[in-house]
Amino acid sequence: MHAQVPRSPAEHVAPQPRFSGGYRKLNTLTGLVLNILVGTLLLICTAPLFVLIPIAIKLADGGPVFYSSIRLGRHKRPFAMYKFRTLKPDADRIIGATLLGRGQRLETPIGHFLRETRIDELPQLVNVIKGDMDLIGPRPERPEIYERLCRDIPGYDLRFQTRPGLIGYAQLFTPHGSPKRIRSLIDSFYLIRNQRIGNDLQLLAYALWALGLRFLRTLLTALRQRLRRKRVRDERRLRERIAPDNGLVWFEDDVQACACTLVDLNDEAVLIRCPPGRQPPARLVRLRLERHASHPGGGTRKRRVVRCEAQLTMQRPSPGLDGYHDYVLQIRPATPLNAFKLQKYFLLSSLC
Repeated sequence: MHAQVPRSPAEHVAPQPRFSGGYRKLNTLTGLVLNILVGTLLLICTAPLFVLIPIAIKLADGGPVFYSSIRLGRHKRPFAMYKFRTLKPDADRIIGATLLGRGQRLETPIGHFLRETRIDELPQLVNVIKGDMDLIGPRPERPEIYERLCRDIPGYDLRFQTRPGLIGYAQLFTPHGSPKRIRSLIDSFYLIRNQRIGNDLQLLAYALWALGLRFLRTLLTALRQRLRRKRVRDERRLRERIAPDNGLVWFEDDVQACACTLVDLNDEAVLIRCPPGRQPPARLVRLRLERHASHPGGGTRKRRVVRCEAQLTMQRPSPGLDGYHDYVLQIRPATPLNAFKLQKYFLLSSLC
C-alpha cells in the first residue's frame, strides 16, 4: 500500500470541489488502453532521440543519463517520474524544497536546450504506459513543494482526483515559473469543464505542434549563435525576449502626462529613454509598462499593462539624441498577476 501525504486540517473544513456532470474522461480500462497505444506510438516516433540525447549528455559531463524523482499521482499516491537529466548530479541537495531559480547555474551544458524544448520530459512516456500518468493532465508535483507552496491554495487538491499528465493544461498556456495560484486556476478550469478524451486529443495535437515549432526555433537560434560566435555579456539577461517595439513607460505618481519609451527589459530591470525635461525620481516609484501585443501563439493585438515598483540605478545621455537620457530601473511586479503578465506579454517565456 502506498503511503499518502497527510491532509491538513483546512482540507477537512473546506471540501474540495468535485468534477461536474460534464466529466467524461475515463480513468478506467479504456483510458489506460488509449494511453498505452498513443504513448507507445510516440515512444516509437521519438526513438532516435533516445539514442542521441544520452550520447550528448554523456559527452557533456559524463554523468547519469536519466533522472527520477518522487511525485504525487492520483489520490496523492507517490510514484517515480522519469526525465533526461538536465541539472548537475548534486542539484537536489542544493535546491531542496524550493523551485529552480534563474541564477543558480545548475544546468548541464546541454540541460538548457533540453529544458527549453521540453524534450527532457520524453522518458515520462514510460510513466504513461505504466499507468502512472495520462497524456494530458495537471503536471505532477513534488511532495515537498506541495507541502510548502501548494497545500493551502484553494482548489489545488482537485488535481488529485485524476492522474497527472505528461503535458499539463497550465503548462501549455502559462510561462514556466508562473505563480502556483494562477496555474491552479487554469488546471481546475480544465478539470471541471473540459475533461473529455476528445478534448485531450485536441490538446495533445496542439501541444505536439507547439513543441515542434519551439524545438525548431530553439535549435535554429542555437545554431545561429554558434555560427556567429555570440557571447552573452549580461548573465541576467533573458536569452529570448519579445522586442518591446511599441512599449511605453508611465510614472504613475507623476502629474505630467508624458510617457518614456521602453527600450529594453528583462525580468529584473528596464531600460527607458526619456525626452528632455523628464527624469524618474531617485526614490522608489511606481511604473506602468504598456505595449500592444498578442498572445505568443497568435491572436488579436491588445493593450497589455504591467504595474511595477521601480528604483533608479543608472542614467546616461542617449547616444545620438540631444537632450534625451537613458535610465535603468530595477523593477518588481506589484502583484503575482503583474508578474505573470510581464512574463507572458513582455518576455518570451511561455510554451506557445
